[in-house]
Amino acid sequence: MNIWKDLPKPIFALAPMEGVTDTVFRQIVASCGKPSVFFTEFTNVDGLFSKGKSKVEHRLIFKPQEKPIIAQLWGMPQRLQKSSKIWDLTELISIWVVLKNLL
Repeated sequence: MNIWKDLPKPIFALAPMEGVTDTVFRQIVASCGKPSVFFTEFTNVDGLFSKGKSKVEHRLIFKPQEKPIIAQLWGMPQRLQKSSKIWDLTELISIWVVLKNLL
């Protein structure tokens, strides 16, 4: 499945804004004029495995009216793989990944 081919053209997207575009904000936007696609805030998967995970895991919460939604995850490749097994990310159509420390 290629989300970009399936979306109606022109594509209108709600750009991710750190500390702004959480699930509540996206729901408000969806009720006023839903974009073609939503994005989560960047989420560091390393944070999902730390003591402070409650400070980042809320970024992956979404409601049905926020679909289609793309999760933006970054972190160690091993943690990306592990996070996809622990958290149900299947509802997130696509995952954009910025990998660090690949070398």
